[in-house]
Amino acid sequence: MAVEFKLLTGKENTRPEKIPINVNWNKPSRGLIKLNIGASFNEDQSLYGFGGVFKDNYGQWIVGFHGNTPGTSALQAKLMALNIGLKTAIRQGFTKLEVETDSTDVITCLDNGIILLDDIINECRLLMGQVKIQGVHHIFREANKPAHMLAKEGLSGNNNMDLNVIYYAPYFVTNILKSDYEGKTYAVRFFNKDVCSRLAAFGNKNILRGMLLVCNNQVGNAPPGNMNNIISTIS
Repeated sequence: MAVEFKLLTGKENTRPEKIPINVNWNKPSRGLIKLNIGASFNEDQSLYGFGGVFKDNYGQWIVGFHGNTPGTSALQAKLMALNIGLKTAIRQGFTKLEVETDSTDVITCLDNGIILLDDIINECRLLMGQVKIQGVHHIFREANKPAHMLAKEGLSGNNNMDLNVIYYAPYFVTNILKSDYEGKTYAVRFFNKDVCSRLAAFGNKNILRGMLLVCNNQVGNAPPGNMNNIISTIS
Protein backbone atom coordinates (compact mmCIF):
# COMPACT_ATOMS: atom_id res chain seq x y z
CA MET A 1 0.00 0.00 0.00
CA ALA A 2 2.85 2.41 0.84
CA VAL A 3 4.55 1.63 -2.50
CA GLU A 4 1.27 2.15 -4.34
CA PHE A 5 0.76 5.51 -2.59
CA LYS A 6 4.24 6.67 -3.57
CA LEU A 7 3.79 5.55 -7.17
CA LEU A 8 0.45 7.34 -7.49
CA THR A 9 1.39 10.58 -5.74
CA GLY A 10 5.16 10.73 -5.86
CA LYS A 11 5.15 11.17 -2.07
CA GLU A 12 5.96 8.98 0.87
CA ASN A 13 3.03 7.95 3.06
CA THR A 14 4.17 9.38 6.41
CA ARG A 15 1.08 8.41 8.40
CA PRO A 16 1.87 5.64 10.89
CA GLU A 17 0.23 2.34 10.12
CA LYS A 18 -2.72 1.62 12.43
CA ILE A 19 -3.44 -1.92 13.60
CA PRO A 20 -7.13 -2.84 14.04
CA ILE A 21 -7.82 -4.37 17.45
CA ASN A 22 -11.05 -6.21 18.26
CA VAL A 23 -12.00 -5.49 21.87
CA ASN A 24 -13.57 -8.39 23.76
CA TRP A 25 -13.32 -10.28 27.04
CA ASN A 26 -11.28 -13.50 26.89
CA LYS A 27 -11.88 -16.61 28.96
CA PRO A 28 -8.97 -17.72 31.15
CA SER A 29 -6.94 -20.80 30.33
CA ARG A 30 -8.05 -24.15 31.68
CA GLY A 31 -7.38 -24.48 35.40
CA LEU A 32 -7.29 -20.72 35.97
CA ILE A 33 -9.83 -18.36 37.50
CA LYS A 34 -9.97 -14.82 36.16
CA LEU A 35 -10.61 -11.80 38.37
CA ASN A 36 -11.67 -8.58 36.67
CA ILE A 37 -11.57 -5.48 38.85
CA GLY A 38 -12.95 -1.96 38.51
CA ALA A 39 -13.35 1.20 40.55
CA SER A 40 -15.52 4.30 40.60
CA PHE A 41 -14.41 7.48 42.35
CA ASN A 42 -16.56 10.33 43.68
CA GLU A 43 -14.13 13.21 44.11
CA ASP A 44 -16.67 15.54 45.77
CA GLN A 45 -17.32 13.07 48.57
CA SER A 46 -13.79 11.58 48.65
CA LEU A 47 -15.49 8.22 48.33
CA TYR A 48 -14.76 5.38 45.97
CA GLY A 49 -16.60 2.26 44.98
CA PHE A 50 -14.83 -0.95 44.08
CA GLY A 51 -16.04 -4.07 42.34
CA GLY A 52 -14.87 -7.32 40.86
CA VAL A 53 -16.02 -10.57 39.37
CA PHE A 54 -14.44 -14.03 39.33
CA LYS A 55 -15.12 -16.28 36.32
CA ASP A 56 -14.01 -19.80 35.45
CA ASN A 57 -12.42 -21.02 32.22
CA TYR A 58 -15.89 -21.47 30.73
CA GLY A 59 -16.60 -17.79 31.29
CA GLN A 60 -19.18 -18.50 33.99
CA TRP A 61 -19.72 -16.31 37.06
CA ILE A 62 -18.31 -17.79 40.26
CA VAL A 63 -18.57 -14.91 42.72
CA GLY A 64 -18.49 -11.13 42.68
CA PHE A 65 -18.12 -8.28 45.13
CA HIS A 66 -18.66 -4.56 45.52
CA GLY A 67 -18.47 -1.93 48.22
CA ASN A 68 -17.21 1.55 49.04
CA THR A 69 -14.74 3.24 51.32
CA PRO A 70 -13.22 6.73 51.80
CA GLY A 71 -10.28 7.53 49.55
CA THR A 72 -8.27 10.29 47.94
CA SER A 73 -7.58 9.21 44.36
CA ALA A 74 -8.80 7.05 41.50
CA LEU A 75 -5.56 5.05 41.59
CA GLN A 76 -6.06 4.28 45.27
CA ALA A 77 -9.58 3.08 44.43
CA LYS A 78 -8.27 0.72 41.76
CA LEU A 79 -5.61 -0.68 44.07
CA MET A 80 -8.27 -1.20 46.74
CA ALA A 81 -10.36 -3.13 44.20
CA LEU A 82 -7.36 -5.40 43.64
CA ASN A 83 -6.72 -5.70 47.37
CA ILE A 84 -10.31 -6.67 48.16
CA GLY A 85 -10.38 -9.05 45.20
CA LEU A 86 -7.28 -10.87 46.39
CA LYS A 87 -8.62 -11.13 49.95
CA THR A 88 -11.90 -12.48 48.57
CA ALA A 89 -9.97 -15.05 46.54
CA ILE A 90 -8.15 -16.23 49.66
CA ARG A 91 -11.39 -16.53 51.62
CA GLN A 92 -12.97 -18.51 48.77
CA GLY A 93 -9.95 -20.80 48.49
CA PHE A 94 -9.09 -19.72 44.93
CA THR A 95 -5.58 -20.33 43.61
CA LYS A 96 -3.97 -19.93 40.19
CA LEU A 97 -5.60 -16.59 39.58
CA GLU A 98 -5.32 -14.28 36.58
CA VAL A 99 -6.21 -10.62 37.15
CA GLU A 100 -7.33 -8.04 34.60
CA THR A 101 -7.57 -4.28 35.10
CA ASP A 102 -8.12 -1.45 32.63
CA SER A 103 -5.54 0.64 34.51
CA THR A 104 -1.93 0.43 33.33
CA ASP A 105 -1.06 2.58 36.38
CA VAL A 106 -2.05 -0.28 38.69
CA ILE A 107 0.31 -2.66 36.90
CA THR A 108 3.12 -0.10 36.92
CA CYS A 109 2.65 0.54 40.65
CA LEU A 110 2.85 -3.17 41.40
CA ASP A 111 6.11 -3.36 39.46
CA ASN A 112 7.77 -0.14 40.60
CA GLY A 113 5.90 1.10 43.67
CA ILE A 114 4.83 4.63 44.54
CA ILE A 115 5.69 6.20 47.89
CA LEU A 116 2.26 7.60 48.76
CA LEU A 117 0.57 4.23 48.19
CA ASP A 118 3.32 1.86 49.30
CA ASP A 119 1.26 0.34 52.12
CA ILE A 120 -1.55 -0.94 49.91
CA ILE A 121 0.86 -1.86 47.10
CA ASN A 122 3.01 -3.97 49.43
CA GLU A 123 -0.08 -5.65 50.86
CA CYS A 124 -1.29 -6.46 47.34
CA ARG A 125 2.10 -7.97 46.50
CA LEU A 126 1.92 -10.16 49.60
CA LEU A 127 -1.61 -11.30 48.77
CA MET A 128 -0.62 -12.04 45.17
CA GLY A 129 1.95 -14.52 46.40
CA GLN A 130 -0.62 -16.29 48.55
CA VAL A 131 -3.04 -16.93 45.67
CA LYS A 132 -0.38 -17.86 43.08
CA ILE A 133 -1.14 -15.00 40.72
CA GLN A 134 -0.41 -15.94 37.10
CA GLY A 135 -0.28 -12.31 36.05
CA VAL A 136 -1.95 -8.92 36.31
CA HIS A 137 -2.84 -7.88 32.77
CA HIS A 138 -4.37 -4.90 31.02
CA ILE A 139 -7.84 -5.06 29.49
CA PHE A 140 -9.72 -2.36 27.62
CA ARG A 141 -12.45 -0.67 29.62
CA GLU A 142 -15.09 -1.67 27.04
CA ALA A 143 -14.40 -5.34 27.86
CA ASN A 144 -14.34 -4.75 31.62
CA LYS A 145 -17.94 -3.63 32.03
CA PRO A 146 -19.19 -6.06 34.71
CA ALA A 147 -16.47 -4.98 37.15
CA HIS A 148 -17.24 -1.30 36.60
CA MET A 149 -20.98 -1.84 36.94
CA LEU A 150 -20.37 -3.53 40.28
CA ALA A 151 -18.07 -0.68 41.36
CA LYS A 152 -20.75 1.88 40.54
CA GLU A 153 -23.26 -0.15 42.52
CA GLY A 154 -20.83 -0.13 45.43
CA LEU A 155 -20.39 3.63 45.15
CA SER A 156 -24.15 4.20 45.20
CA GLY A 157 -24.23 2.88 48.76
CA ASN A 158 -27.54 1.11 48.20
CA ASN A 159 -26.15 -2.01 49.85
CA ASN A 160 -25.26 -0.07 53.03
CA MET A 161 -22.21 -2.30 53.43
CA ASP A 162 -18.47 -1.69 53.14
CA LEU A 163 -18.19 -5.01 51.29
CA ASN A 164 -20.87 -7.17 49.72
CA VAL A 165 -19.88 -10.61 48.39
CA ILE A 166 -22.32 -11.82 45.72
CA TYR A 167 -22.74 -15.48 44.84
CA TYR A 168 -25.40 -14.99 42.17
CA ALA A 169 -24.95 -12.49 39.36
CA PRO A 170 -27.10 -9.37 39.92
CA TYR A 171 -29.75 -8.64 37.31
CA PHE A 172 -27.95 -5.50 36.09
CA VAL A 173 -24.91 -7.45 34.84
CA THR A 174 -26.58 -10.56 33.38
CA ASN A 175 -26.81 -9.25 29.81
CA ILE A 176 -23.20 -8.11 29.67
CA LEU A 177 -22.03 -11.38 31.25
CA LYS A 178 -23.80 -13.23 28.44
CA SER A 179 -22.04 -11.05 25.87
CA ASP A 180 -18.69 -11.73 27.56
CA TYR A 181 -19.39 -15.47 27.51
CA GLU A 182 -20.23 -15.36 23.80
CA GLY A 183 -17.04 -13.44 23.00
CA LYS A 184 -18.83 -10.37 21.68
CA THR A 185 -16.66 -7.70 20.09
CA TYR A 186 -17.50 -4.45 21.88
CA ALA A 187 -15.41 -2.16 19.70
CA VAL A 188 -12.72 -2.08 17.04
CA ARG A 189 -9.93 0.28 17.99
CA PHE A 190 -6.94 1.34 15.90
CA PHE A 191 -3.47 1.86 17.35
CA ASN A 192 -0.03 2.50 15.90
CA LYS A 193 2.72 -0.03 16.45
CA ASP A 194 4.34 1.85 19.33
CA VAL A 195 1.12 1.92 21.34
CA CYS A 196 0.48 -1.74 20.54
CA SER A 197 3.94 -2.67 21.75
CA ARG A 198 3.45 -0.80 25.03
CA LEU A 199 0.04 -2.37 25.70
CA ALA A 200 1.36 -5.80 24.74
CA ALA A 201 3.99 -5.40 27.45
CA PHE A 202 1.09 -5.00 29.89
CA GLY A 203 -0.32 -8.34 28.71
CA ASN A 204 -3.37 -7.03 26.83
CA LYS A 205 -4.72 -10.11 25.06
CA ASN A 206 -6.69 -8.17 22.45
CA ILE A 207 -3.51 -6.37 21.43
CA LEU A 208 -1.47 -9.58 21.36
CA ARG A 209 -4.03 -11.27 19.12
CA GLY A 210 -4.15 -8.28 16.78
CA MET A 211 -0.37 -8.14 16.55
CA LEU A 212 -0.20 -11.86 15.86
CA LEU A 213 -2.62 -11.45 12.97
CA VAL A 214 -0.38 -8.73 11.55
CA CYS A 215 2.63 -11.04 11.93
CA ASN A 216 0.82 -13.84 10.14
CA ASN A 217 0.04 -11.49 7.27
CA GLN A 218 3.59 -10.16 7.09
CA VAL A 219 5.73 -13.23 7.63
CA GLY A 220 3.32 -16.07 6.90
CA ASN A 221 3.42 -17.82 10.26
CA ALA A 222 4.43 -15.94 13.38
CA PRO A 223 5.80 -18.05 16.27
CA PRO A 224 2.86 -18.64 18.63
CA GLY A 225 3.00 -17.78 22.31
CA ASN A 226 6.13 -15.63 22.22
CA MET A 227 5.29 -11.98 22.86
CA ASN A 228 8.84 -10.79 22.22
CA ASN A 229 8.86 -12.35 18.77
CA ILE A 230 5.47 -10.83 18.01
CA ILE A 231 6.59 -7.35 19.04
CA SER A 232 9.96 -7.49 17.28
CA THR A 233 8.43 -8.75 14.04
CA ILE A 234 6.17 -5.75 13.52
CA SER A 235 8.38 -3.05 15.08
